[in-house]
Amino acid sequence: MARATFYLLALWTAAGLLARSSVSSMLSLWGVTPDLLTLLVVFWALAGGARAGVIAGFVVGLVADAEAGRFLGLTAGTLAAVGFLVGSMGASLHRERPPAQFVVLFFAAAFTLAFRLLFATYGDVPAWLAALPGSAFLRALYTAVLGPLVYLIFRALGAPDFLAHGQAAAQPRS
Repeated sequence: MARATFYLLALWTAAGLLARSSVSSMLSLWGVTPDLLTLLVVFWALAGGARAGVIAGFVVGLVADAEAGRFLGLTAGTLAAVGFLVGSMGASLHRERPPAQFVVLFFAAAFTLAFRLLFATYGDVPAWLAALPGSAFLRALYTAVLGPLVYLIFRALGAPDFLAHGQAAAQPRS
């Protein structure tokens, strides 16, 4: 089962990176696109814990930084931190429930996008504050809605529940 989960998440990662570079404009609603990188890292961290979150965040972030061609390591470090935090608290969440996914995705995406936007504005705080609602919060909201929706669609199509808690209910001894 662990191997199937790994392969499913690896497929999600490949699909997310491809979607980010090719289909991102098609996912745009009123000029707002989801943060697919944070979505990938959050699901990796929820499924695999802190270590998987850090590794996924660093690898996905390095790919994004190399693609952007500036601030090499910024996205990798930010997503690795998000992966660690989400993975650390993932065991105490009802992570297979869409409301929990929504909250985690919103805050993770808002943090990641706000931090990256601060560097994109070269520390100009007034410009950062002016761009924050549209560039970070709306995208974080879109990401937080899209993530649970994609998860529910995959579950309806019969994909294994990689976010379910792996512990069975305690059985009384006979």
